Amino acid sequence: MSPAALRKLLEERDRFWRALHTISKYMTPQKLKMKSRELYSLAPSDATEYAYENVLATAKGAIKGTRKPS
Repeated sequence: MSPAALRKLLEERDRFWRALHTISKYMTPQKLKMKSRELYSLAPSDATEYAYENVLATAKGAIKGTRKPS
């Protein structure tokens, strides 16, 4: 494997790790329901919807520009 290909694989792995690490730090659904009004002035259902959108955006950002594995 060429150094450039290895470097690309390592960068991709690091990007995936950072995305998973970020997602793992999001509030749990239970905690979000309890604190959504206090922290964000949102109904629990709205806060959950926004949190879901954040998870999707983080995941999409991590896989942007990568090829689907065969």
